[in-house]
Amino acid sequence: MTDLPGGSEPPPRPDLPPPPAAYSPPSGARPQDAYPPPYQPPYQPPYQSGYQQQGYGWSQGGYASYAGFWLRFAAALIDGLILAIPMAVVAVLIDPDQFNVNVGLGASPQQDPLVNLVSTLLGVAYYGLLEGGVTGQTLGKKAMGIRVVDADTFAPGIGTGRGIGRYFARYLSAIACLVGYLWMLWDPRKQTWHDKLVRTCVVRN
Repeated sequence: MTDLPGGSEPPPRPDLPPPPAAYSPPSGARPQDAYPPPYQPPYQPPYQSGYQQQGYGWSQGGYASYAGFWLRFAAALIDGLILAIPMAVVAVLIDPDQFNVNVGLGASPQQDPLVNLVSTLLGVAYYGLLEGGVTGQTLGKKAMGIRVVDADTFAPGIGTGRGIGRYFARYLSAIACLVGYLWMLWDPRKQTWHDKLVRTCVVRN
């Protein structure tokens, strides 16, 4: 088992049974499928960036504690407030008579089409660059101590393309009375629909 940075290993989980003494994954199986959580395979690769934490989730990158609903809600609220400032400025400059800023996703049917376009581009740039960047953190997620990682490797830095895709996939999560967002409440990996679509998870630092 690969040591964590600093020479330590993830602490044991006393509430769980020990892993099998000897287990060989079936031929052709992916590492993340061959060993059910929370067991770690003997060939676990090196920890990346030193951010993995012992917790409830498992992937081929190690242990991680999935971020719950309220942490993610608070981060989204902070991000929405941060985005509201430039969106408000754009709305006032372009169409002060129809000033109506939709914090979070950027578009509103009551807004001027140009305001909608600029607001959406701001959201794309903010979430695509920050969630897709090397830390996987927007300013709100950084404040709450959580980050977006790849669902298979737990590695941050999913790439700008997937970050942008995750941003637009939020619209799918928002339909049907926000069921896609609430999905994390009963999902074992606390994934929303947009997480599942782009193969990401949100974990604690």
